[in-house]
Amino acid sequence: MSVVWKANQRIVSRTEPSLGLGLVLRVNNQKNLIEVSFDRSGDVRRYSMKGNALQRFRLKVGQTAHTQEGDSFVISKIIEEDDLILYRGQNKEAWEWDLDDQLEDQGAIEQLIGRVLSHHETFDLRKQAWEIRGNSRSTEIRGLVGPKVMPLPHQLYVAHEVCQQENPRVLLADEVGLGKTIEAGLIFSSLRALGRADRVLIVVPESLKHQWLAEMFRRFNELFTILDEDRCLEDESSQQKSPFATNQKVLCSMDFFMKHSERLVQASQVNWDLTIVDEAHHLRWSASDPGPEWMITETLSEASRALLFLTATPRLYGLESQFGLLTLADPGNFSNFAQFEEDVQHMRKVAQLAQKIHDDKLDEKSLKSLKALFPDDEGLQRQLTDRPQSIDKEKLLRSLIDRHGTGRIFYRNRRERLKGFPKRKLKSAPLTPSDYYLNGLQKLDPHKISNELLFDVTTGNTIELIPAEEWHNTPRANWLRKFAAKLGKEKALVICSSAEQVLDLSEYMEDLKDIKISVFHEHLSIVERDQQAARFSEPDGSQILLCSEIGGEGRNFQFASHLVLYDLPGHPDLVEQRIGRLDRIGQGSDISIHVPWLEGTPEEVLFRWYDEGLNSFKSSWNGASAILDKFQKQLIATVQCYFPLHEQYKNREKQLEKLIEETKEEVKTLKELNKKSVDILVDLNSFDEEKGRHLVELIENQDDDPSLEIFVRGLFDHYGVDYEDYDDWGSIILKQDALSFIQDFPKFNNDEDTLICFDRSVALKREEMTFLTQDHPMTEEFLSFLLSRNEGVASMCKWEHSPHGQGAIVELSFILEAMGPKFLEIDRYLPLTVLTRAVKHDGSYVEKPAYLENPNLLSDLKEYEIPQDTEKLRAFIEPIVAAQTASVEKWADEVLKKALSYAHAQLTEEQERLKYLVSVNKKIPKEELKFHKLKQEQILAFLADSQPRLDAIRLIFTQ
Repeated sequence: MSVVWKANQRIVSRTEPSLGLGLVLRVNNQKNLIEVSFDRSGDVRRYSMKGNALQRFRLKVGQTAHTQEGDSFVISKIIEEDDLILYRGQNKEAWEWDLDDQLEDQGAIEQLIGRVLSHHETFDLRKQAWEIRGNSRSTEIRGLVGPKVMPLPHQLYVAHEVCQQENPRVLLADEVGLGKTIEAGLIFSSLRALGRADRVLIVVPESLKHQWLAEMFRRFNELFTILDEDRCLEDESSQQKSPFATNQKVLCSMDFFMKHSERLVQASQVNWDLTIVDEAHHLRWSASDPGPEWMITETLSEASRALLFLTATPRLYGLESQFGLLTLADPGNFSNFAQFEEDVQHMRKVAQLAQKIHDDKLDEKSLKSLKALFPDDEGLQRQLTDRPQSIDKEKLLRSLIDRHGTGRIFYRNRRERLKGFPKRKLKSAPLTPSDYYLNGLQKLDPHKISNELLFDVTTGNTIELIPAEEWHNTPRANWLRKFAAKLGKEKALVICSSAEQVLDLSEYMEDLKDIKISVFHEHLSIVERDQQAARFSEPDGSQILLCSEIGGEGRNFQFASHLVLYDLPGHPDLVEQRIGRLDRIGQGSDISIHVPWLEGTPEEVLFRWYDEGLNSFKSSWNGASAILDKFQKQLIATVQCYFPLHEQYKNREKQLEKLIEETKEEVKTLKELNKKSVDILVDLNSFDEEKGRHLVELIENQDDDPSLEIFVRGLFDHYGVDYEDYDDWGSIILKQDALSFIQDFPKFNNDEDTLICFDRSVALKREEMTFLTQDHPMTEEFLSFLLSRNEGVASMCKWEHSPHGQGAIVELSFILEAMGPKFLEIDRYLPLTVLTRAVKHDGSYVEKPAYLENPNLLSDLKEYEIPQDTEKLRAFIEPIVAAQTASVEKWADEVLKKALSYAHAQLTEEQERLKYLVSVNKKIPKEELKFHKLKQEQILAFLADSQPRLDAIRLIFTQ
């Protein structure tokens, strides 16, 4: 008989009992949907009428009904009217919708007595599922374990600190190559795990759309929807709603909003939990004329709770650039540019003194200067009363960081402060141009050719100058063949400017013996790119990966030590981006950067300007874009001199030397300016090495825990999922149709085999593998699938030749779980705990029963061995359960007291810390104090209401 759903019915989710009792709000028969409110957790969910994990909640005569008003009574009669239940007791009654939201689960006993039994091994599997869920929710690295990234201290520290803020609105301004995209992804992953990033908007330059799409899917297990005009029209036609309202995770280009203002209006009408803006230095601002990109972002920022701006050059166009971003992030505190300039000057003086403190060079004069900078700050003045030698350096620096105007809004890590980068070795390869090339070059007038052709000739894309039949015979292509032949067992990443060039080179080099080559370009599907990258990552796989400008999309190629820049990009930032594919923290060896270039041609200008002028190949530094802006005209003029038809052709070398010398001077000046502008307080605020390494250690400990792999294999075995071992690292392979015969089982990609790994080192090498962790969405689906089907709730078995003689052992599994909305993170104070009690028929405990170490001691009951007398079984089971429930409740009372005490202490300490910060730093809004106080009250209230519940019973007959 099918269930009749109706508003005001009380239901329970077997998948998530922690939600408490649900109340049916409305039933949509046309769409077969039920909308349910779970007031205990603050959630409103929609379920399909068919195939859901919901069941009607029904109390029985003799049980106690608890109402929302706090009354309780023993039920003596149950009346059902119009599919709604009325409970009556002595002089009291309550409709089901008046019941308290707390769930008291009696399901395990009823299933055991009713002989609705699971296999006895599933009892253990269920317990494992609860333990994994509990571990994932109670850790301070929740959401940081799952991303397929190498855990780096500075990235984890930034992500962890940012997520401590109620509504983080920050600038991520790490220098080039330090992983701002990964930091943003980690923040997103952490907020998502806490239920604080359901609606997310990412805005990027048009050229980075697909790179971000791949990055978020491959590394952070989230498939975003790219919205362009075609997709918007399609969604509007099919759903009759704004595409920004119907898609939860959206990826757009800034160009899209600039061309379609009506789409900006639609996007601004959505309440975004998180908005991420990449390449934020393009958001130019001035008091009189803010740029269009800045104005678009201002509109979006007003519709978003949390904001992340990513840029390596926050002051690309001067102090105004940084102020423009700060005023978007925090308009209340950054609204006056003149005041900001004064604040910057003030903090610059503070930073200079802070550097002296950090370097143990604080003297009486510096101490006096520091006092003068904070004349009205009593707390700081008290710290400065001692002599320089006796001042607590760490405490004083922390106090100055707390008073920093951009302390909680601006994070910038510098390569100089971090460890683990490889050395760069430039392997210049000057080549003699061919006669075909020189003949073609002599015919080109640099004043008349298109900018596009001028750019191609300068960067090494000279196909226009060479006959098609001779293209494969160029000095550059021949050099690459010789380079490949000498490579041996080492690996090289070769980057070209276009996919067409990659394909041509691949064809040209396919006849090389003993050299395996993979290709990677934008015309391949994501799956095909994964396969090519996997071939390159294998020790016995391809030695060379030919890449287009997408350069591997941020993939991990740290096993390669050679980088070939087959041609040169026209912007120094792209040079750094290419080198950054290998020049990363954790790179196992120094990297050799090979650059083939044609001597005496326009290519020489660009190569030598990058090498001798900017020093782009041998070191990474910020500011090359500003240098290009200043020297662009002179650079082009010098390039033109290297065309034989140019009037200054004979003086070309002098022109180049002049360009290089002037560039070197400007670089020197800029680097000195950068050095002076270094703020040690920003450095210390952006990275605490001890805390960062602690987070890495927590993740490594989680990575070493085999419990998830054991559970997944056990789950697959239980349901008959066909899988095979794939390698020596515990990875497994699911065949394409492995799950097709199991109804409702969570599925991966049905179109192909699925590779699952549990080892991070394997996952980082094999991009196409699914890295299964406690944070992966599929893990929660596996847990929910098992728990929602009542698997393992009730089971019976026997223990032959038991040392306990003839009788029975009742094994009870209790769950103590904190209830409340995810964003409160209540599990940090009261972790989900599974408590198992094994009790003999005489009421005595069985300590560490042998079958826990050797499950094979337990075996199935034959059909005739299963008890048939339900009343006798009830009379045996219920007293044992009642006694153990009372005992567990006493245990839980003590646990709850400790949890409440711990939570109160922690939250009070955080509240006092926040109160102090607000008192010394006017940039921190007082509203945060109110938010935190309310959060503290909610957490303590939910903790106080937590109660243990019986989750499962296993009845073991001993013989």
